[in-house]
Amino acid sequence: MMQLTALVAELRKVVCALEISIEHEEERAQTVSARILAAGHLRDRRDNLLLTISTLENHLSGAGRSPDHNGRNPYNVRILAGYKR
Repeated sequence: MMQLTALVAELRKVVCALEISIEHEEERAQTVSARILAAGHLRDRRDNLLLTISTLENHLSGAGRSPDHNGRNPYNVRILAGYKR
């Protein structure tokens, strides 16, 4: 449990760094379309990390666990294949 808590803390730091990078990339871009493209991959990465953090936090709190594990997601977490914003 302690390792997952530490991992969540580290992932939050990465999310903060990505937020700064997104702002920097958007400020450097000359046009609206360039702004959207420049930081797009960073936004996708940030969003994926936020989803991972949420999943780990649900696991840590035990929230949403279903009593049976008959092929269902035991943590009741929505799994997004190829998640992109």
